[in-house]
Amino acid sequence: MTKGICLLSGALDEVLEDLQTLIDQDAPIGCDYIIDLREMLLSPSLIKKMDALLKRLQTDKKTLVAIADPQVSDLATDELPKVPTLQEAEDYLAFEQMQRDLGF
Repeated sequence: MTKGICLLSGALDEVLEDLQTLIDQDAPIGCDYIIDLREMLLSPSLIKKMDALLKRLQTDKKTLVAIADPQVSDLATDELPKVPTLQEAEDYLAFEQMQRDLGF
């Protein structure tokens, strides 16, 4: 995994717990996040927490990108970038980091 990029994956209950921990923490979030949705059923609570984390990360000038089947269209927000592979997610976040470093 590239420096400054963290991955959320695993069982749904673990991911929900990790999302809530990130949303609730007081300190600024220190990395961009990839959430792997390929093996998860999208539940209303997962969508709500992803939306909350997306807003929190934007406040900290960080990014969230989802790895999801391209035909999955029921994600909560169009603001959440979706890519089909881990490599594309890492590339997307590396580009976002370069843009931030350049002041865009």
